[in-house]
Amino acid sequence: LIVNVIGAAIMLVLSFKYDLNHETSRLVKTGFLGALTTFSTFSLEVVGAFRTGNTAEGISIMLLNIVLGIIVGIWIFR
Repeated sequence: LIVNVIGAAIMLVLSFKYDLNHETSRLVKTGFLGALTTFSTFSLEVVGAFRTGNTAEGISIMLLNIVLGIIVGIWIFR
């Protein structure tokens, strides 16, 4: 939650305080900030599963995210 709030705050500051060109804005907002908030959620879910002893769930979360991400990437860019 904290990382998502930080990501949203940075996005707001960049949107209203800085005059970024379109490409830079997309790179920073969608690329860096999107990766920051998404990866933190992914990490939190995996660590939470392992900490509670749900090893199979943690491994499943990792494998499904990675494998499905690769499949979707191949499908989109074929």
